[in-house]
Amino acid sequence: MQPQCYVTGDATIEAVGELLADNPRGLLLSRDELDGWFQSFVRYKGRGGGTDRPHWLELHRAGTLRLDRVMRKRGPLTVRRACCSITGTIQPQVLARALDDDALAAGLGARFLLAMPPARTRRWTEADVDDELADRYDRLLTNLLTIPLAHATKRRPHVFALSPQAKERWVRWFEIWGDATNAAEGEQAAALAKLEGYAARLALIHHVVSLTSADAGGLVIHPITDASLAAAIALVEWFAGEAVRVYTILRETAEERECRRLVEWIEARGGSVYSRDLQRANARRWPSSDHAEAALDALVSSGFGEWREVPPGPAGGRPGRVFWLNR
Repeated sequence: MQPQCYVTGDATIEAVGELLADNPRGLLLSRDELDGWFQSFVRYKGRGGGTDRPHWLELHRAGTLRLDRVMRKRGPLTVRRACCSITGTIQPQVLARALDDDALAAGLGARFLLAMPPARTRRWTEADVDDELADRYDRLLTNLLTIPLAHATKRRPHVFALSPQAKERWVRWFEIWGDATNAAEGEQAAALAKLEGYAARLALIHHVVSLTSADAGGLVIHPITDASLAAAIALVEWFAGEAVRVYTILRETAEERECRRLVEWIEARGGSVYSRDLQRANARRWPSSDHAEAALDALVSSGFGEWREVPPGPAGGRPGRVFWLNR
């Protein structure tokens, strides 16, 4: 008997369906480059076209996965409560092509928790994960995997209610979030609507992990605490800001993209830069200090920063100018 598989890199819906059929706990699909996963939607559809996107959309809510492919030797496959989480990285321009108007209209982008950390200057460090922390994390995952389903045959999960304090917080936040969702438009409105559900999911994860790490003897069904819900709401609100920022980046023009990259480059260097420093960093793009100064002048005109005069040093000389980003 093959051991259960919890993590896979195979992007095809058929392979995922086979693995989910043998694993009622669900699956994690992890790819260094998510472009391969997006490409798999239509890779094996032949001349007739078609896409596997509806199947993946269904997996987001742990619905029923049905595969009726003629090529499948063992006939049709049906998996109840099929749940597959997806994680990976992708370049912004590649993601922009994958999340076209059709994909956004179908709700594909809204199902992702997007994060795009700002660029930072690389610095050498020998900091590493503490061995004790790594062991604690390993024990946590092991203990989580020992939690049985409420009914393994029917793939029925445990059900957690909210504590009275958490319920009060949820009702207040639900109404505020509803107003924000109604005020949003397009893909941002879709993202906010899905993030509402993520608040409950993240609260459940925080709660179960807290219980499991505190009690290795098994899971006790306690109501979700106010602390777990508060942590989940804080995460969701952060991801909402990231979603707005990433969607803006995906729709930017080439000129806007170059401007953003220049701002990020300056931010990574403390928020200020001389034109000669910019020119030396990329002499091909800015052959002279005048070219670099023109690029910084454009940022000033767009309201991203300002020039500040620098007085001569102790040895004398001419005063200079340094560009500062607006904070």
